Amino acid sequence: MSKKPWKFRKGMPAIDWHVHTPCSCDCITDPAESTHVAMNRGLKGICFTDHVDFDPRDDGVGFFNWKMYNELIDGARGKFPGMHVKTGFELNWQEEFKKEIEAFLEGKQVDFLLGSVHWVSTGFINDRTTYDDRTFDDFIDEWIKESLSLLSSGIADGFAHFDYFYLQTRHVYPSISREDIYDYAGEVIESLITHDVSLEINTSALRKGLDEPFPSWNFLRHFRKDGGNLVHLGSDSHEARHVKFRFDECLKMVKSIFH
Repeated sequence: MSKKPWKFRKGMPAIDWHVHTPCSCDCITDPAESTHVAMNRGLKGICFTDHVDFDPRDDGVGFFNWKMYNELIDGARGKFPGMHVKTGFELNWQEEFKKEIEAFLEGKQVDFLLGSVHWVSTGFINDRTTYDDRTFDDFIDEWIKESLSLLSSGIADGFAHFDYFYLQTRHVYPSISREDIYDYAGEVIESLITHDVSLEINTSALRKGLDEPFPSWNFLRHFRKDGGNLVHLGSDSHEARHVKFRFDECLKMVKSIFH
């Protein structure tokens, strides 16, 4: 299980909390390279949260290598001793694989454990065919159920890319705006706050055709108004050049919302 990291209330540490290494099936970037970029861009630290997948439909199942991961992290720490190089996972949560997830975590200590929801019964949430023959309400009900299960598990320190599904739902369900998502997500917001889980401000959305991060600024305003005050910034970088992606402008918005 993870050791609790610094929680972010009124301040924002100079750390990118969501970066991948070659222990993720979709990344080939050495963490030392990403750490070097983070240092050059003024960050004090970086956290490597590699995908850990359990759904047999996912190409990443069985890919993560704990021994290799630790060797890569040790290498980055050795080259940049002045940087806070933190460890973590991005766990693809699904209730049906809860026992497998718990077994994987047994005996593994990391600094920050991200939970994410990538899959529903009909497929990967960034695959358009996942939404064939189902309404938005039907999809979001399943997503909410998985999200609540993740949060109540007590496993996660952070919740990754909250409305990642919007990359597809904006096309499939054009009548559902990004602003509407808050109206559906009340239970999830309440659970984030109750379970002291940090909400990720994920800037990869700005590389993927959206004008605002995951989740949107208006969503974060609602989150703050509802009592939420734990957030972290993550670039979701799979390439060194994306470390700290557009953090400076996002930090200004974060400070204006969470003042």
